[in-house]
Amino acid sequence: MRSRPAACWTVSISAAWTRLARRQRMRGWRRSTTWARRPMMRRSGNASREHPPAPRRPWRPCRWSLSARRRSMASSPDRCGMAAHPGLEAAAPAPPGLRIADGALEILKWLALAAMTLDHVNSYLWQQRDPALYAIGRLALPLFAFVLAYHLAQPGALAHGLPRRAMSRLAAAGLCAAPVYAALLPPGHGWWPLNIMFTLAVATAIAWLTGQGGRWRPTAALALFAFGGPLLEFCWFGLACFLGGWWFCRRPGVPSLLAWLAGCASLYAINGNHWALAAVVLIAASAILPFRLPRARYFFYVYYPLHLAVLLALRVAGLGSPV
Repeated sequence: MRSRPAACWTVSISAAWTRLARRQRMRGWRRSTTWARRPMMRRSGNASREHPPAPRRPWRPCRWSLSARRRSMASSPDRCGMAAHPGLEAAAPAPPGLRIADGALEILKWLALAAMTLDHVNSYLWQQRDPALYAIGRLALPLFAFVLAYHLAQPGALAHGLPRRAMSRLAAAGLCAAPVYAALLPPGHGWWPLNIMFTLAVATAIAWLTGQGGRWRPTAALALFAFGGPLLEFCWFGLACFLGGWWFCRRPGVPSLLAWLAGCASLYAINGNHWALAAVVLIAASAILPFRLPRARYFFYVYYPLHLAVLLALRVAGLGSPV
């Protein structure tokens, strides 16, 4: 004899108890505080004559069958305080969104890391003498922004607190790298613009405020975009590149794709070329080709200030070109 799941037995007992209680109420019985069966007492006096009780509705069987109740219980297990049985679970539709393998995302991060390192060597040690390395370095921001935007656009990222954790890590890495980054900049720049970690942190905050919705949050996101852009590396154009990729990861479609491409193309105002659009080709290729690579969760946050410190030490040692 095949055993029935616990959810089925619970629903069957509950349905039988409900039918029994309805029959007893029709016969004029009620449950007292002493758990004894007593006939229902009607009020006596003028009040009962002036306000007669409303007629009782005849008992009718529930229009839901037992199988329908089981499906309802399986779809909402919290109604009875228990988990749904695996055999009764209904297949939930998959939320819309872009799907890329974790290995492909790791490949993109390592490519962005290599492009950033070559660009910084060319900028801070060789004073941008190699145009090929400068062109390769234009791929770093779109790749890093897309990987971060993809993680933030996943279902459940907001509920699990991913935007807040990402903002705190990016801000910590940016603060650690700020003195070294300011020392590597040409004389007269001071601490501005803030490094790329702050750019990604502000972009994450804008996406977080926009994703929450409400009345004041979109307004705060717009104000953060308008007033925070001039203080950051890549200005508003870096934020637009990130937000376009975030929208495309959340709702893939022609409008979001065009917005992402426009954000990458807007980096021409900073880069002076359109090499940032080549990152779109790399992302499309990584989504098609199968890659398997373990995830390095915190390595990139630590690597950014450390590699800037190494470059500053090499410049102080006289291994780079004079500023």
